[in-house]
Amino acid sequence: MESAVNLWPLLGVGVIIIGFVLRFNPMLVVAAAAIATGLAASMPLTQIFTAIGTAFVKARNLPLIILLPLAVIGLLERHGLREHAQAWISRIASATVGRLLIVYLAVRELTAAVGLTSLGGHPQMVRPLLAPMAEGAAENKFGHLPEPVRQRILAFCAATDNVGLFFGEDIFVAFGAIALMHTFLLSSNIDVEPLHIAVWGIPTAICAFLIHAVRLRRLDGWLARELGGKQPAGTPLAAATKGESAMIVSIEYLYWLAGFVLLITALMTFTDKTHPRRLSTGLFWLLYAIIFLIGDKIPPAVVGVGAVVMALIAGFGGVGHGKHGTLPESERRASAKRLGNKLFIPALLIPLVTVLGTVLFKDVKIAGLPLLDPKNVTFVSLGIGCLVSLIVVCWLTRDTPAQSMRESRRLIESLGWALVLPQMLAMLGLVFADAGVGKAVAHLTTSYINMDFKLVAVTVYCVGMALFTIIMGNGFAAFPVMTGGVGVPILVGMFHGNPAVMAAIGMFSGYCGTLMTPMAANFNIVPAALLELEDKNAVIRAQVPTALAILVANIILLYFLM
Repeated sequence: MESAVNLWPLLGVGVIIIGFVLRFNPMLVVAAAAIATGLAASMPLTQIFTAIGTAFVKARNLPLIILLPLAVIGLLERHGLREHAQAWISRIASATVGRLLIVYLAVRELTAAVGLTSLGGHPQMVRPLLAPMAEGAAENKFGHLPEPVRQRILAFCAATDNVGLFFGEDIFVAFGAIALMHTFLLSSNIDVEPLHIAVWGIPTAICAFLIHAVRLRRLDGWLARELGGKQPAGTPLAAATKGESAMIVSIEYLYWLAGFVLLITALMTFTDKTHPRRLSTGLFWLLYAIIFLIGDKIPPAVVGVGAVVMALIAGFGGVGHGKHGTLPESERRASAKRLGNKLFIPALLIPLVTVLGTVLFKDVKIAGLPLLDPKNVTFVSLGIGCLVSLIVVCWLTRDTPAQSMRESRRLIESLGWALVLPQMLAMLGLVFADAGVGKAVAHLTTSYINMDFKLVAVTVYCVGMALFTIIMGNGFAAFPVMTGGVGVPILVGMFHGNPAVMAAIGMFSGYCGTLMTPMAANFNIVPAALLELEDKNAVIRAQVPTALAILVANIILLYFLM
């Protein structure tokens, strides 16, 4: 006799939905959902705060990809990188926003498919290079862009990076998602070669490229209709600028580096008397710095309380940003003209060093010790790439490390609480798992829907993967729930489907949910903050049509291929 499934933990899902519908601060909503879920599952408060603190410390790696490049990007922007990128693309007469983004989509998806996921990314590629180039292509053709048009172009830049990454990386046989699917199927006594799972992801990857490329072509058409499609009179933009085992390098060093940067940010904020909320903002960044510096030395429950305090500060408007001195536009353009294409070097060094470190040095040992942290080779390589790039940009621009810290603070304050949201969501995922939210969702899915028809079962599996990912913000969390509840027993067991096809297309269906949820903050909320979009959901809005079309394609593919 099956034991009863506790549905009360779904209360936390309701808190998430209501909070986002009412547009409450996401950090506050996530913290409230975690506490509500824990209480509904009869967890003591101490256990809830311990779970929050444990997950918060474990997820310190999530903000590194955003936080570490900020000093480099800030200095490059100070010296005219954005202006030079716009001028560079405007020299290509045939360049349009759609064509540029289609080329980037192809490169992003192909490089991700061979494991080079670090070659793109929102902080190191979209903000400093892709976004200004897209703006430059549009301005070269249409002249000055109205702000709503500019915002939509920027949202599509972020969306294109996400689509290329998500639907490319899962056809790389050594990617973590393939290992997760292979391991889960083995636990269900289904032995499938990882290569077969990767290969069966190719049809969806092709569909994703075609669907989003069509939308990018339609974006060009929309721009032409909206702005008239005529070359503006006057001088074109191009004329403005011519030119835990022992290892040697551990990820702990990056946590300390990030903590140091956040500590400097907090101290600068505390001493900035012009800052409208210097005390509450300084406290927010100080608490965050402490978690990076000594979070693993503090009792998890104390870290959990600190995370909730940060959520309260953010939720009640305590995180603001001050006035930051920037170079006048004329000086930025003069600097861009002087440095020319050299400005691209530091920006491109970050992904280049990251890839080289990941590919060439992951197995290197010195005196029997791994050179790079074996479990975090990519993150450690990223940190090294950022340090190398910072040295190069300071040498090129003749600026100082102190100025790089000021620029880093400017961008950190521009991001605000969104920088912390990915960690909060990772924490929520752990609380959901401990409280049994996944079991409750699987129970509801399989108990009240008739699975006797193949199309119904396929639709429930694909849509369920998307919906559960929307709730959790992570397709990895959705996969064991939906595959264990629907994929293995029904699609494979009842309809004798190919488990490799089921797994590959199922995970890609989860990624459709990732494109449509604010819970996937690293991909949807943080890029909106990085690009300074007025609508924090602008990236999601740009992705929803693509995600829904791919989801329909997945249902069709799974029905006929499995």
